[in-house]
Amino acid sequence: MSKGSQRRRELTRARILAVARRLFSQKGYHNAQVMDICREARISAGTFYVHFKNKRDLLEQIARESLEEVRQTLRRLREPETSGDLKERLRRIRDTYTTYFDYVERHPEQMLMVLRGTFGVDQDMDGAAWRYLNRFAEDIAEDFENWQRRGVFRKCNARLLGHMVNGMTLQVAHSYLVEKRFTREEALETLVEVGTALFRHYLTAKGKRLLRS
Repeated sequence: MSKGSQRRRELTRARILAVARRLFSQKGYHNAQVMDICREARISAGTFYVHFKNKRDLLEQIARESLEEVRQTLRRLREPETSGDLKERLRRIRDTYTTYFDYVERHPEQMLMVLRGTFGVDQDMDGAAWRYLNRFAEDIAEDFENWQRRGVFRKCNARLLGHMVNGMTLQVAHSYLVEKRFTREEALETLVEVGTALFRHYLTAKGKRLLRS
């Protein structure tokens, strides 16, 4: 395949993905048909099936790519995490939520499609969606475990806390985009306050001393 042909193929795939994200977000997975996507992307059905096996395959690829993109963005905020500076870690709580909401506002259709479009498709897809979302919880749990190993966090179920924080954050994003009953600033400040309070709650005596120093 020539470079020109490869480039056209990539552009067509990107156009299909962009249209599908919007339609899945607006109509839901079941109501958005392949022909709707083809019509708005200005392609034939044959071209669609060159890129994707079916509508479910399209949805799964969108969900995987979308979630991995935001996950890697948030993971980079925690690197490097070697200094043991608790004050810096507290500051990063705000940075993390700010970056998360920046992403939500830049890609509202994409986030809504992931949050409500991937569930209810079928059992396998539900399971895949949960596995993707659980990776966020596992990342948070790793942070808690890291601080426990350093002796600044007391013993707790890090996995449970990871899922609690993850669930809260996803629900706030969904409500912010759909119900619009609070502003970005209100959501951000509340998440930062809760995250900071949770962090402080689990500090050991050593952790509290380090934070005061």
